[in-house]
Amino acid sequence: MPVSIRKEAARHPILAAHLRRELALATWIEAVLLDQVSIAQELAGVVAEQVPELKPYLDAYVAAPGNDAKKFAAVYLMLKYPGTRPYVDEGLGRPTPLHQIGQLPEQLVVCAEGKGNSRGGWQPTSRPPPKGGA
Repeated sequence: MPVSIRKEAARHPILAAHLRRELALATWIEAVLLDQVSIAQELAGVVAEQVPELKPYLDAYVAAPGNDAKKFAAVYLMLKYPGTRPYVDEGLGRPTPLHQIGQLPEQLVVCAEGKGNSRGGWQPTSRPPPKGGA
């Protein structure tokens, strides 16, 4: 779906509040990544309203004097809030707060439970069959 249509959908009151929040943020991130500065500028206020913890960073983006400065401000926001991404999660959304990286992949959890090899690396629980059918 084009960013311009997603921008309008993010403002529409028919969407539930959590979906407007996620859609506005995802659309802003996508506009930034695609260098659609005018759309990102317009959405910055909507995102700041929906996600108040990002307001200082979005204000810095809007106030930045040129495109390079705007990119820097946007990248800084994305680094400070690694939960930002250019898509909306299905279901109830992202369970981890935006400022946290998120849940670890299952492979790392297996290692943390002591099921890794002696060097601390991950080993699969089943081995692939040997070549030649033996």
